[in-house]
Amino acid sequence: MRYSLTVKRFLAIMKRTHVLPGVVCALLMMIPAKGLDCDFPFEMIGTQCLFVDSMEKGSFYDMRFYCTNVLGQDARLVRIENATQLAVLSDYIYFSASVFSLAAFIEECTLPFEQIGNQCLFVDPLECGNFYDMRLHCAVRGMDASLVKIRDASQLEAVVRYIKEKGLNHANYWIAATDEDEEGHWVWSPKGTEVPMSPILWRHDCDANHSRRPLMDPEKNCAVLDMESNYYFADVSCLGEGEGKICPICERL
Repeated sequence: MRYSLTVKRFLAIMKRTHVLPGVVCALLMMIPAKGLDCDFPFEMIGTQCLFVDSMEKGSFYDMRFYCTNVLGQDARLVRIENATQLAVLSDYIYFSASVFSLAAFIEECTLPFEQIGNQCLFVDPLECGNFYDMRLHCAVRGMDASLVKIRDASQLEAVVRYIKEKGLNHANYWIAATDEDEEGHWVWSPKGTEVPMSPILWRHDCDANHSRRPLMDPEKNCAVLDMESNYYFADVSCLGEGEGKICPICERL
C-alpha cells in the first residue's frame, strides 16, 4: 500500500509542476565506508549515494549513458528495490528546491516563453498561418514545444487575460486540438489525449439553435481561441480559410 501511495505522490508532483522528469544516478556502493561521504555531486539519500539531476533530460538510453559514461565513478541509473527506498527518494524530491519545485520550473521558463497561469507559454502575434505551419513553428523552438493544450477554465482565463493585457487581442490563436483522425473525437496533437468538451470552454453560436461548438463538420478539424467569442474554443478549417489572422500559442512541455 505504501508503495502505491508513494508512486501516486511522484505523479502528483509531476502533474502539479508540469516539469519533465530529470535523472537519478546512483553509485554502485550502497553505503559509503565509515567516516567517508559520497563524492560530489552525489549525496547520501537513504542508504544510497545518489545524484538527482533535474537539468539533464532525455530518453532512457541517453540518461543511462549520462550516468554511466559522463559521471563515471561506477555510476548507473538508480535501482529502487523496496518501498522504503522509494519513500525516502520521494521525500527528497518533494522537498528539494532543485527538482520538481515550482520555483525551479519558473526559472526554466525562459524567453520568449513566459509563465501564464501554470504553463510556460509563448503567445506569438507576428508569425501567423495554418495549423500545420504553426505547429511546426512551435516545434522548431525546441524544448519539447508544441501548440498549447488548455485543459480547464482557469487556465483558459489566465491565457485570455494575458492576451488582453498585452494588447494581443487582434487575432485568433491556434491550440493543439484536432479531430482530423476521427470526426467528433477531439484530441490534443501530437499526444492523442482527450480534449475537454465542457461548455465553459467551447464557443456558443448566436444562431436560432444556439449551436455549441464543435460542430460535426468534416471541414472544421482544428481548433482556435476565437477572438469573436472572447477566446472560447472554436472549430475551424485546419488551413484557416475564411477565419482571418490565426497565430500560434506555443507551450513548453
